[in-house]
Amino acid sequence: MRLNHCGVTIYFITSGQDVIHVAFSKKSQDHAVTWLKDNFPEVEIILNHPKKHLFQQEFEEFETSLETGFKRPSWSPFLDKGTEFQKKVWALISTIPFSETRTYGELAVKLGSSGYSRAVGQACNKNPLPLIIPCHRVIGSTGLGGFSGGISIKKRLLDIEQEVRKSISSQRRQSS
Repeated sequence: MRLNHCGVTIYFITSGQDVIHVAFSKKSQDHAVTWLKDNFPEVEIILNHPKKHLFQQEFEEFETSLETGFKRPSWSPFLDKGTEFQKKVWALISTIPFSETRTYGELAVKLGSSGYSRAVGQACNKNPLPLIIPCHRVIGSTGLGGFSGGISIKKRLLDIEQEVRKSISSQRRQSS
């Protein structure tokens, strides 16, 4: 399914109630669908929802609430196919709070060696659930670094999070 919101277009695949893959291009989504059909023919793939899926609501609320998070799926074959190292990186990324960032190097050190920075970046690139596992919050020590959806989308997502944080902070100060 394709969503356009707050200047970002995403494609997502669900199975049951779980979002099992998120992509920023139709080509990436098509590749994921082909892989799923080849490797998990028994999995029901839903690309078009007759009614609004919870992920759509979460995505729409993304630019208005610090409290909104994306529900992590109970299962995704795309997460399962990650290496043990990638799974550790994805778990660590999932702990980065909304509107905050960490560098590839900071995550590398937490994983045991500053020499893992490039491997952390590669794990970010292989993240099958961007937004849900917020790899856009991982940046380079001297710039934004890369992003599977492109640098302009990464920048837009980070800008949205900063705008929401400022807006919520301003609202809290006014109500005090």
